[in-house]
Amino acid sequence: MTLYEIIEKAKTKKHTEVDVWTMADRLGLDSYNIENVPEVSPITQCYFIQWLCTDSYVGGSILFFNEEPVAVTSQQGRKCDLNIEWLSSESYYKVYNYVKSFTKEKHFFDVLSELDKQAEWGETYSVEFTGQLLPKNKQLFYNNERVEFLRSGNPKDIIDQTVVIKLKDGSEKLIDISELKIAFFDKE
Repeated sequence: MTLYEIIEKAKTKKHTEVDVWTMADRLGLDSYNIENVPEVSPITQCYFIQWLCTDSYVGGSILFFNEEPVAVTSQQGRKCDLNIEWLSSESYYKVYNYVKSFTKEKHFFDVLSELDKQAEWGETYSVEFTGQLLPKNKQLFYNNERVEFLRSGNPKDIIDQTVVIKLKDGSEKLIDISELKIAFFDKE
């Protein structure tokens, strides 16, 4: 699945609103100096890769402005930086100027190259610890075969790196969590 395909699919999925204060922080603007913000933000996001880190959802998302895709975001953990790569400089300036209209700051940004946008991303991702798996992760694969997650290899350890899965033939198998693949958009 290419980034273009991910974006097209994200257009049809549920988006969550990103408030102007949050976006100001992400753009490096002074969020404490923001006033007169409308109740509904035109900035939204749709996660295509998502996992739980302690008490916060993180992963990869497509950022939208007025229902148009503008950026790809990624965050590895709740205390990790949020990386934003803009689909174009025009996309960045649309969002930046909108947010800046409520404050007075300047900042620089990253733009994805055309080569980055056409790169193959695959159709699955993996997590490093069992505590990052979500109950809603239903489209799971092992060796390109759909499997069912049964339990952590060590249920008392949220940073365990082993899982027990049920194979197509009904047998159970203990595997390293890095071998378990999760489908993009696996949250329906």
